[in-house]
Amino acid sequence: MGRINPAIPPNDPHTPRWLLDLEEWRIHPYTSIPAATLEAHGYGVVSYTWGYIVATPGQPAPNPPAGLLWDVPTVSAWPLSRAREVMQTIGTRYVWWDWMCVPQRGEGLRPLSRELEVVQAEEIGKQMHIYGNATKSIIWLHSTNWTTTPASAMQELLHLRLYYDEDTAPDPNTTPTSLQNHANHIAAQLALAHEQEHWTRSGWTLQEGVLLHETDLIDGRGARLTDLTSPGYFLGDHATVADLTIPVTRLAFELAIAYFMQSQGYEPDVGAP
Repeated sequence: MGRINPAIPPNDPHTPRWLLDLEEWRIHPYTSIPAATLEAHGYGVVSYTWGYIVATPGQPAPNPPAGLLWDVPTVSAWPLSRAREVMQTIGTRYVWWDWMCVPQRGEGLRPLSRELEVVQAEEIGKQMHIYGNATKSIIWLHSTNWTTTPASAMQELLHLRLYYDEDTAPDPNTTPTSLQNHANHIAAQLALAHEQEHWTRSGWTLQEGVLLHETDLIDGRGARLTDLTSPGYFLGDHATVADLTIPVTRLAFELAIAYFMQSQGYEPDVGAP
């Protein structure tokens, strides 16, 4: 399909069509941004979920960035001005934010032209390249607040470690019981986090989380979760996606090994999980 609207840049299957300039609050074609700027500073991306907080279907958000060719919905949790502040925590001037860089449709919003419908599919189809080429990123957890008491289920998950990561290992004779209790605790925390934080429920954010393994987790206020103690988090002082995935993945791996050994008739090693 040839281009009809000259404001729509041609497609490159490996780069986004547009990036949002947070300083100017304007959408720019990717190709119009100086290559030296992108090479030196790159662009940022954000992963979040918003469908559950659409305030009034059909009500476009006020004060969108200049150059936007479609409407974005109003949400109840924050105005675009607040979202802009959170996006600035990424640390790059240019960001790929799906609302602003992928044509949006919705009840009562401005209908997309046939050309923009094609653009929407093309931009979604190259998400792996867009996320993979980003230099910085955040996961914005709208429903989470790191300062609540008691701590949220997400925060509890971030502090999980398998028992043999501790300085003092348990008595080997009690290891199977300890592992069972640990597995039960993780399952309960996962279920509670799934209930409390909408980001954990979306198929879109699941694939984004896989692509953004080292990304900082930002709560609804735009704050990072910091731990300056040793050992802190897996990748540094701030909680990242890795702090959610590594303990659970490791436990699943160890359980799979244990079940395999048992199925092959080996005696369990009580000194190992």
